[in-house]
This record gives sequence, structure tokens and C-alpha cells, in this order.
Amino acid sequence: MNWRVADLDSVTLISNSDAHSPAKLGREANLFKTDLNYHSIWRAIKNGDPNHFLGTFEFYPEEGKYHVDGHRKCDVCLQPAETRLYQGLCPVCGKALTLGVLNRVEQLATRIEGIRSKRTFPFYRLIPLENILSELLCVGPKSKKVSQTYWSLLENLGNELTILHDLAIERIAAVGFPLIDEAISRMRDNRVAFSPGYDGVFGTVHIFSEAERSKLSTQRSLFAGFDIGTVANPPQMKNNPIQPQPSLQQNTIDSVDPVVRLNAEQQKAVDHTHGSLMIVAGPGTGKTRTLTHRMGRILQSGADISRIIAVTFTNKAAKEMQERLFAMLGESQPLPFVGTFHSLGYQILKDGNTDRALSILDEDGRKAIVQDVLVLNNQVGNGRRIKLEDLMKWIGLAKQKMLSFCEELDDICPPEQVDLFRRCYESYENILEIHHSVDFEDLIFKSVQLLENDVSIQENYKNRFTDIFIDEYQDINVSQYRLVRLLAGGQANLCVIGDPDQSIYGFRGSDLSCFKWFLGDYPQCQTVFAKIIDRHRPFLKFLPR
Repeated sequence: MNWRVADLDSVTLISNSDAHSPAKLGREANLFKTDLNYHSIWRAIKNGDPNHFLGTFEFYPEEGKYHVDGHRKCDVCLQPAETRLYQGLCPVCGKALTLGVLNRVEQLATRIEGIRSKRTFPFYRLIPLENILSELLCVGPKSKKVSQTYWSLLENLGNELTILHDLAIERIAAVGFPLIDEAISRMRDNRVAFSPGYDGVFGTVHIFSEAERSKLSTQRSLFAGFDIGTVANPPQMKNNPIQPQPSLQQNTIDSVDPVVRLNAEQQKAVDHTHGSLMIVAGPGTGKTRTLTHRMGRILQSGADISRIIAVTFTNKAAKEMQERLFAMLGESQPLPFVGTFHSLGYQILKDGNTDRALSILDEDGRKAIVQDVLVLNNQVGNGRRIKLEDLMKWIGLAKQKMLSFCEELDDICPPEQVDLFRRCYESYENILEIHHSVDFEDLIFKSVQLLENDVSIQENYKNRFTDIFIDEYQDINVSQYRLVRLLAGGQANLCVIGDPDQSIYGFRGSDLSCFKWFLGDYPQCQTVFAKIIDRHRPFLKFLPR
């Protein structure tokens, strides 16, 4: 609304929430990328530097008690243009209408809506998480049910602003609360409806209509459910895929996990006994919970925990899976390896590098080496043809696709830069070798090379695992796929969960390749794969062979 007033074009518009109650703090806020001190923040506001002042969080102004014009007693609510038609008088009783903020903006505006000056900053509209939960649970925002769910989500996902603005929708969906991911996605995209406030009546924002909520809830009922309970003081599990902790205690999942009951479809997946299993379902359907229960069932059957592994994409997801297993099985039950692809790769590299310590570069160390690589290849000053950020990205992408510097790199960077990139990539690898170091992508890239080329490592891992569990399988890349293929050896039972619609690759072929090998190795998955292909065929540029 302020953008419509040209006199404010030279001002950095900031936004601060009311301080009348702790719960309202942060409803509106400013986004800075500065040092945490007064002078840095002051300069960012004064200069309006978009690199340091990144915009604001706003709640919907329509929620305000005096947003538009109206007459509460007559239940009349009007936009400013309608007020002018009625000459400022209530069409029911004929008395003067109470004019709202939007009417005053119209009076002060010097430009039409939608036009802005060059000096503006982004703003992001937020709906308080309690309000979102209130709508989803169909109870008041201050109810006990909302409060319990609110704190459980914060325990699992982080602070409220992170959930509402920063966290990946896929991560929000993984917590298992029905429709929370869809609600936050709509809020971020501004796909909401509202009844504006007028004459002292608060406005309301609606994310779903009753018909939409009923339809979406039905669609997701296959794996519906949400665990509001939290694990008290969960143990810190050691990140060791080969040497799980000792001791074993027999229990039953149903008796030790009373918080969550599986529905019929989930239980069917848990009880599956005919080899490998692919679980394909949408967000918020409890896929990860089902996978964890299946792991627990196998452990309770007396399986050798050293021959079972579960692989995730983030440390946080791995920790949550460990905590779920701990809650189901009890603290005396040892747990198998549950960790990320990179932690698994690290263990494999350690097994193959017993003669020297393995040094892993952090992002700053990697950046420093890439800077040296650019200097070595005369990519400095005005003659530079390749940017540091691009080179870092291309090297990471090449390793994800299992491509060394001596292989075909045309798909990694622009064709005119392939030769230069190859030289820089080779220099980068030589420097890593000199320092006996690996980067983050090497943890998978080099572990795959080790498993494919080192006979002793091959023998060590051949037929090692009987059951392999993989979370968020739709996001697997080429190097991760090859690692899984090597560890499975065509004999391990795989249980993977995923949703092709959530693939981070946008279905450009590479994500489909993660499913394709089930056709040859696990015929029972052919029907599922065929359905995935048919559903997405119109959007695919190519299919894997």
C-alpha cells in the first residue's frame, strides 16, 4: 500500500510487529544480511542496499479491524470504490460508514495499484502457525489441540519463522501432519482467500474451503496420521554403519508404540514379506513412519542388525528415524546404522584408506582450493572466463553424475567452456590428492569408485546387507543410485519410499532412473513403475533406457 505513495520512494520501508504480547512478536519483521550490531543494521536501512536489507515479513493487512469501509451493526462491508458509489453512507441505515485504512491509502495514492518505484524490497506474507493449525484442526487457535500440535511441530522442524518461510515443503510434509505442507505452500504463493476486517471486526484469512479440505483429506487418507508425541531425552546414536551397539530386547511394536496406530495400508506395507518393496505416496501420508515400523518389525524378528542399514538425505531425518526406532523398541535394543548417504560413503572410504587419515574439506576449504585452481589456470582479472561459483557447482555436478575430469563433460557446463572446465577440474583433483583430502561429493563419488575397483573392498561389502531402507528415494542422484546398486548386489531386500511428484529434479529423466532398475531386478515393482511413467509421460523430455 505504501508503494502507491511516491513521496515514500526514497524511504526504506521496514516492518515491526506489535510488542503487546510475546505470541505476536515476529508477526512482522525485517530480513537483514549483516553483522549482528546496531551500526550494520542502521546502514542497511539507511542505504537501502538490497544485498544487506532483504525485505520484510508481513501479516495480511486484510486481517486488520479497519482494513476496508463498513458498518458493523448493518453487516455492511465495502471496498473504497463501493463507498464512493454510496457517497460514504451505509446502504442499509443511511448513516456514515466507518472508513478503513484502504480508503485513506486511496486518498493519498499518487500512482495506480501495481506500479512501484525502482527502490522497493521484497515482502513475504505470513499466517501465524497457530492460525494455520486452527483451520486444519477446525478448533480455536488457543485450544489445547492446537497448542500441542504447535509445540510438536517446533520440536521436529525448528522455529516458527523457519517453518513458515525457509523450510523445504518436502521436509514439512515428512513430519506427517495432514495438509500442513499444502497450507504453507499456498500461503507462500499467496493462494488464499480472506474476508477483510471492517468497522472494528477482525478480518479472516482462509487457506482451504470446506470442499477442498474434504477432497484433499480423502486423497491423502492412504497413509494419514500424525504423531503429536515426542521422545523424551532420546539417545545420541553413534554414526557407525558397520558396528551397531550391542544387546537385543524382544518387544512388539504395538505394545511399545501406543502413540501411533497404523492404518490398514500402512500395516500391509509393514508386514510385506515377499522381497523388495516400493512405497509411493504423497506428502503428509506417513511414509517415513511406515518405513520405520517396517524396520522395527524386521529387527524384532531376530534379524542381524549388522546386515541392516537405513539411508536418508539429511542428518536431521536420520536422527528422527533413530528416535522413532528408539521409541518403538526401547533403550536396550541396539539400532542398526541409520544415516545419510554421505556418512555411509565416509565409512566405506575409511575402510579403504586404512593407511592414512581421511581429511574432509568444509565449504570454506573447498572455496579456497577453487580460488587457487582459477589462479593456476589464469582465470583472474579481466581475462577470467569462468566464475568461482560456477566452477564449484560444475565440479559438484560432475561428481554427482560419476564423471571424472577425463570423461565426457558436455552436459555439465556450456560447450564453449568444456576444455577449460576439464583443466580446472583436473587441477582441483590434483590439489586434493596432494593434501590427502576429499570434498563432500567425494564421500559418495570415491566410495563408488572404491567399491567398483578395489577387490578387497568388494569382497568386504559383497552380500553384506540383507535389508536396505531408503527415505525420499525420488531425490536420489546418479552417484547415490550406483552406491545403492553396489551395496544391494541384486540380493538385498530394498524398501524405498518416495513421491515422484516431489522430485527435486523436476522429472527430467535422472529422477526416473532411480526407479528404473526395479524393473530388471525386482519384477514385482513393474506395475508401480508403469503407473509412474504413464502419469508423467506428457511432461517428460526423455525416458531412461
